[in-house]
Amino acid sequence: RRVNSAERHHGGDFNKVGEWWDWWNPIKNAKETPGIFTSPVGAYASGASPYGLLDMVGNVYEWCDAWYDAYPGSQAQHEDFGRKKRVVRGGSWNLSRDILRCAARYWVAPDNRLINVGFRCASTAF
Repeated sequence: RRVNSAERHHGGDFNKVGEWWDWWNPIKNAKETPGIFTSPVGAYASGASPYGLLDMVGNVYEWCDAWYDAYPGSQAQHEDFGRKKRVVRGGSWNLSRDILRCAARYWVAPDNRLINVGFRCASTAF
């Protein structure tokens, strides 16, 4: 069968919301966890998804190369749209669990240096 976008992006066949919630809910690196700041990769192995995904949210926001602007086809207006601020995605250790997610999109001025914004290095497959 052809997979839908949720399956393609999450890497699995979650038939019920409960199956997805069961592995997502125990986010360890969120502001509700005492003493949390940035963490080493793999620090929360007990929070792995059924497919072994780790460290998807909650450490630092990640810089993207996109300028903050409206999505294509959107009629949205914002004073910061254009070439003023860069997109950061994901979420940071200082966000609440209820809004911490991989697809979260925020913006930051390119010259800002923040303790909760970093990089995710990526490469095309060989």
